[in-house]
Amino acid sequence: MKNIITFHTCYALTIKVLKMFKLIIRYKIDYLDNFANNKKQRKYHFALLFYRKLY
Repeated sequence: MKNIITFHTCYALTIKVLKMFKLIIRYKIDYLDNFANNKKQRKYHFALLFYRKLY
């Protein structure tokens, strides 16, 4: 029984960490997207659109 509980907590923690990473990545992409718009770099823009579809 104890093993099941520890496994569950570890699983929940890993999911939380993954969600945090996803948020951080999304935030960085938004930042780079603004940068690309400011610099008018179209190559960047297409790469970011591709990334946004992944997340």
